[in-house]
Amino acid sequence: MKKSIALILALFTLIFSFAGCDEKGKTEKYQGDVDYNFTGLTTGQVYDTLLSISMNGDLYNGKSVAINAPFSVIYNFSQNRIEKYVVMSADETVCCEAYYEVRTNDGVYPDIGKSATFVGSFNSGGYIEVSEIVGQTGESAMAYEIDALEMSASELESMIKSYSLSSELKGKTIRIMGHYTEQGYKFLLGLSETGKSTWNIEVIGDEDTHFPVQTGNLANPVEIIGEFSSYVEGDNEYPCIKVLQIQKIACVFK
Repeated sequence: MKKSIALILALFTLIFSFAGCDEKGKTEKYQGDVDYNFTGLTTGQVYDTLLSISMNGDLYNGKSVAINAPFSVIYNFSQNRIEKYVVMSADETVCCEAYYEVRTNDGVYPDIGKSATFVGSFNSGGYIEVSEIVGQTGESAMAYEIDALEMSASELESMIKSYSLSSELKGKTIRIMGHYTEQGYKFLLGLSETGKSTWNIEVIGDEDTHFPVQTGNLANPVEIIGEFSSYVEGDNEYPCIKVLQIQKIACVFK
């Protein structure tokens, strides 16, 4: 009955607006010598800074920079893979995000959701070439047994659709990305390149779990580390993923 869900989403569009400045989320100032020092800022100032950089990239090419912001990723729904690594910040209303790509030489990045100071230089390709990451703060990612990002989109779809109460997956922990939505019950969805649902599974959390609120019909991409589980309602038992950690990310559809 309630297990059936169909969702068509409009193509993901970010609508940016400038935020006011206060002391919320103010970070420690980086003491190194760089051309642009975007540290020691409030949450609103970080958002404004990322927005300005993304719109005026040519002004920064070749310049050194230090910026403190939460680390995140851009997730490709139709390919089930990470498209880019970014620093990202929401505006004061938490309805819109601004982000900018960062690249490290060794491929090592903070856990999603952790804040850090990224030191490097602006590349003409539209990203910051990071030479150093310092001052990481925030919650570390939990260990997991299955990384859904190691699967193709079709393999992930098959796994989710095959999960049942008797499945050998039950009790295993997983890292998985998808679109979070709440329609009476909470769901995580896979999406096609046109925004159509390809798979869905219920997600549950405890009273301390903070699920991100969806804005209109925009995509609401998240990274979840959770456990294949189930819950009982009435006389029936339903399969689900129990959320252990959840982080907001960014996305593209293809």
